[in-house]
Order: sequence, then structure tokens, then C-alpha cells
Amino acid sequence: MKKTVALFLAISFIFCVVAAPLSHAGPWTLKKGKLWTELYGKYFFSKNYADPKAKAHKWGDGGFSRIYNLEGKIEYGITDKLNCRLSIPYVWSYWKNDWGKVRADWGKFKHEGFQHIGLALKYRFLEKPLTMAAWGQVLIQPRSTDTVAPPDIMEYGDGIEARCLIGKSFHVFKKPAYVSTELGYLWRTDWIAKSPYANQMIVFGEGGIAIFDWLMIKSEVDMRYSHMRTGNRKDTLTWRIGPIFNLLGKGFSEVYKGGDASLNLELQYGRTMWARGDGRGTGGVDNEKFHSVSLADEYIAKIQVLW
Repeated sequence: MKKTVALFLAISFIFCVVAAPLSHAGPWTLKKGKLWTELYGKYFFSKNYADPKAKAHKWGDGGFSRIYNLEGKIEYGITDKLNCRLSIPYVWSYWKNDWGKVRADWGKFKHEGFQHIGLALKYRFLEKPLTMAAWGQVLIQPRSTDTVAPPDIMEYGDGIEARCLIGKSFHVFKKPAYVSTELGYLWRTDWIAKSPYANQMIVFGEGGIAIFDWLMIKSEVDMRYSHMRTGNRKDTLTWRIGPIFNLLGKGFSEVYKGGDASLNLELQYGRTMWARGDGRGTGGVDNEKFHSVSLADEYIAKIQVLW
């Protein structure tokens, strides 16, 4: 796994350095006074989980986990180089298994609540020969959420996240394209509610190509690797792919922050390609003690507006 991560980072960095300059992807910031908003929805479902040796197993007794995420994001250009962002996520988590067929109150669990609210700053400090930015985020868990009720609402709790973002754009057969890499670390804290999961090292890569003025195809690789002895292990490697449709205005605002006003619709399919957990949990009351990692499929929809 370490060799795979190193190879992925090396290829991403070389790709960024040799590509011709344009303005796309994560490191780029909104211009001063610009406002960007996103409504993010995700359906996450799984019948399988990963054990401490990263082997896949089916949840017992016909177990099935599904989670619905709804998140609002708003980003503002304080200056051309400095942006601030607020994100507020809410989650509905469900678990069921065959015991629910025996008795209505067995084998079925529902849990909902706010995940951590994010307050972030992004500063772009380099444009040539590639674009680089630094990202810092404080995560605050609302007190109103019952974080120990089953089933687990996945990511929650307080934290501090820092990332370095590197990106570049270029043309492929005269079509605009881009690639971006992010390296980061998430520290868990216990200001309000502490997550049971370990601190995480973050590796994120994405790339896309605009086939038409109104259509871009984008793909992502998102890896989270636990810092051992800081909490329960939750290692994941997720791959996503999907189109971005430019419905109104010009440009693709998620990856082109400096453009004109626009309305975009982004759709993605994702899959957890690899995972590793600390033990076999379920949606039941033992979930506070044992934290497995779902091997899940996900469907994502995003509506983005650049003002």
C-alpha cells in the first residue's frame, strides 16, 4: 500500500508540472466578491464490510446499511487569493437485517443528525509554473446530535484539517482538461464530541476533461489512511466518476472558480475499492465498541451556483 500511494503521488505531481497552464481545479480560488454555493446529496449503501486484514465479508443475517447525506456549502472570495467556506451536513442512517422479519422492533435501526460543521480558509500562494494553495478547516460537532445512538452516522466529531493543494490545467486534443492533487491530515479533537475514529492522512486526486462547452467528465480517487493509536482504524480508498453539466452561464464552477456566473449539475457514481476496519460491528448497540468499514456504493448529485 505504501508503494502504491507513493507511485500515485509521483505521477500526479509530474502530471501537474509538465502540463500547460489554464485555470481549473481545487487550488484555484474565487475572485474577490464572488460567491459559490453547492447543495450536495449522497445515497450510500452497503451489504459488505472490511475486516482488519482488509478482507471483504457480508454483513450477517442479511444486514444492509444505507445512509443519506445532505450538505449545504457556501464559499466567498475575501480577496482574489483568500477564500472562506462554510459547510453544514445532515445525515440519515439506516440499518436492517433479517431479525426485523421476526419482530418489528428487532433488526431495524434509524439514526439521524448533524455531522461536523466545517469552517474553512483557502489561500492560493502560487500560480506558475503550477497552482498551489493551502487549506485549513475547523470541524465543530453540534451538541444536538446523539453521536452514540445506533446505527453509526459515520463521520462526526470535532477536528482540525490541513491540506496542501496542487493543480494544473492543459488541453487534450484541444479540449480543456485538468488534474489536481491534495495531501492532508485530520486531527480529531474533543471540544464538543470526539469521534471514535483515528486521525487520518488524506490523499485526494481528481481530473477532468470538457468534452463540450456544456459537458465535463470528471473522476476522483479519495484515500483516507488512519494514524494508528489515535483511535479506531477506518482506512478507505474510494473511486468516483461522473459528468458535470453546465446548465446556465459559462464554465464549470467547481473546478473553475474564476469564471462568469453559472449553474451546474454534477452527477457521480462511487465505490469503496479498498477498506480496512477495526472489527466486525453492526447497526446494533455494539456499534460503539466495534467499528467496521462498509464496502459501499454511492450515488451523488450536486447543484452548484457561481454568483
